[in-house]
Amino acid sequence: MKIKVLRVCAKTVDNCAISFLNEEGESMGERDCYVPEYFPEDHCGDYLELDIDVETGVILNWKTPTQSQLKKSIQTT
Repeated sequence: MKIKVLRVCAKTVDNCAISFLNEEGESMGERDCYVPEYFPEDHCGDYLELDIDVETGVILNWKTPTQSQLKKSIQTT
């Protein structure tokens, strides 16, 4: 039997570091706290739960966040 999907669950310990890059690869901001609400599954802000297709590398349970959601999740200092 062939393995099709990797189900990855990782606890972030309240430190989910994300860098937000624009089309040119330049940083638009960062965050280093809980997992944002737009990530898939019932993660309670602490877990990354991703289903990855082994052949394509596509995250199967990803739902595209809006630009508004992304911009709101960038931490400002």
